[in-house]
Amino acid sequence: MRQLTYVIGFPGSGKSTAMAAAMPDSPSAYITKPFAHTRYGAGLAHLGANREQYPGTDGLALNVQPTVIKWMETFRGAIAAEGDRLANAKFFNAALAAGCQLRVVYIDVPELVSRRRAWRRGSRFEESWLMGRMTKVRRLVAQFEPHVTAIDGRLPRAEVAMQLKGVLDGAG
Repeated sequence: MRQLTYVIGFPGSGKSTAMAAAMPDSPSAYITKPFAHTRYGAGLAHLGANREQYPGTDGLALNVQPTVIKWMETFRGAIAAEGDRLANAKFFNAALAAGCQLRVVYIDVPELVSRRRAWRRGSRFEESWLMGRMTKVRRLVAQFEPHVTAIDGRLPRAEVAMQLKGVLDGAG
C-alpha cells in the first residue's frame, strides 16, 4: 500500500534533524522538476529541498501544493516529508483521497523546549508567527488523531531518529 509519512512539530522540535537521520544513506536521484525531492532505491521519495537551512518542504515554492498533489496521485511508492509548507489538512486529505495510508508523526516537545532550541540555532521568530505555527500543529494533531504517532522529542536525537525510521519502515 502507498503511504505518506509526514513529520510535524513545533519549530525547533527536531523535525529536520530526525528526518535527515532516518533517511537511507544512499539516494538514487535528486529531482528538481516539477518540484524538489529525493528518490531512494526502495521506492521512497523524500519531498523537499536538500539544504541546510529550511530543508524539507520549507524549501519548496509557496504555490507547490497543487503540483505535489497531482504527482502524489500517480506516484506508487512511499512518500516522506517534513516541514510547514505542505503540513495542512488539504494536503493530508488529498493524500487520503489518492489512496495513501497517512501517517502523521508528531515530534512532541514542550513549548519552552521548542523556543530554547530555535533560539540556540539562531532563529528569531515574530511571536505571532510562532504562536500560529504551534496552533497549526496542535490542530493537525487533533484533526488527524487516528493517523498520528507521537514521538517524545526530548529523547536523545538518535532515539528520535530511530523511532521515526521505525514508522517509515512500517513498524510504527
